[in-house]
Amino acid sequence: MIKLQSQLPSMQLEGKTVFLRADLNVPLKDATIVEDYRLKQIKPTLDYLLERQCKILLATHIGRPTEQEARLSTQVLVPWFKEHGYTVSFASSIEQAKELMQEDDKNIVLLENLRFFPGETLLNNAFAHELKELAEVYITDAYGTLHRDNTSVSKLPYLFEKNERAIGFLIEKELAALNKLLEAPKKPFLMIIGGGKVKDKIPLIQNLFPLVDQIALCPAIVYTFLKAFNYKVGDSLVDEHFTTKVCDLAQQAQELHVQLWLPPDFLVEENGQLSIVPIGDFAPTARGVSFGPKTVEAWTDSINKAGTIFLNGLPGRLSKPETLTYYNELVKIVADSPAYTVIGGGDSVGAALKLNLQDKINYLSTGGGATLIYLSGEPLPGLQPFE
Repeated sequence: MIKLQSQLPSMQLEGKTVFLRADLNVPLKDATIVEDYRLKQIKPTLDYLLERQCKILLATHIGRPTEQEARLSTQVLVPWFKEHGYTVSFASSIEQAKELMQEDDKNIVLLENLRFFPGETLLNNAFAHELKELAEVYITDAYGTLHRDNTSVSKLPYLFEKNERAIGFLIEKELAALNKLLEAPKKPFLMIIGGGKVKDKIPLIQNLFPLVDQIALCPAIVYTFLKAFNYKVGDSLVDEHFTTKVCDLAQQAQELHVQLWLPPDFLVEENGQLSIVPIGDFAPTARGVSFGPKTVEAWTDSINKAGTIFLNGLPGRLSKPETLTYYNELVKIVADSPAYTVIGGGDSVGAALKLNLQDKINYLSTGGGATLIYLSGEPLPGLQPFE
């Protein structure tokens, strides 16, 4: 567990040029922002810097481009900033950014998608030094990218003196919210965990075993557990490499008196049709999509009695609302519970925002992979320069 506060209040920032690494990797559709939660979360740090007459080089990535894809240009973000009262200039290159940063009337210069530059993902020294020349101070509030060993995240900060680099207010808030899960969480502690990547969830489960009381296993990771426990799962997503490992986890859970919950029913898809089946009653060609209504009913009482709830991983598909019916019911129950609740993961947070639950959930994390890695007790490359 890392306890860090933003160093911004103790820094002399008046009139300085600042490289602000943010995570503005928002979902897009037809060059339009679908959901702006991450953009809103950067505002406290951005406003703090502007109040001190800082000139800001704002840098982020969007997506995973293999080349300069126009649809992933950060230029798509400019209208949002203007609508929210910011004066923003767009720089398509380092050279243009350097020129704009020298102009008196430019408050925020938004750099092109960092991943359009080959040096970003290659931990490139030359690229790091190019970026360093753009500003006097380095601030990161890119919580969602702290697990990425990328040039602007984990190499660039070290080119600035200790008193010239800092985390922003968002990262401080993220760590404080997640530390409540790690430091004497209110009991009982329930973890509701799904998503597709079993290998990413195992370290999380293992690290939280001493703290949690109940783990509700959801699609898609639950299918690997079911297969390991000799249930029929039809054509559902199973990671055969981890069937032995999940049996070991089940044994550990038993020894530590941690309850592992399996959904009593499932929403499955077969020949394009959705239906509900009991656990273990999958037809050979049926593919599990989510859990069903009996699962919501079975888990409701324990959710309402929980002291702490962490939810991660989306059963169902955001693109198909009909697959989210029972998940949405469950999330509403979580939101209405008296527990301290945290939701992590882009799709899980996106689903909660679509339901307008942001005021009922204690914390919606802007990170998916970063949150998993932090709660797994593993180092975050982008945080190490500030520890």
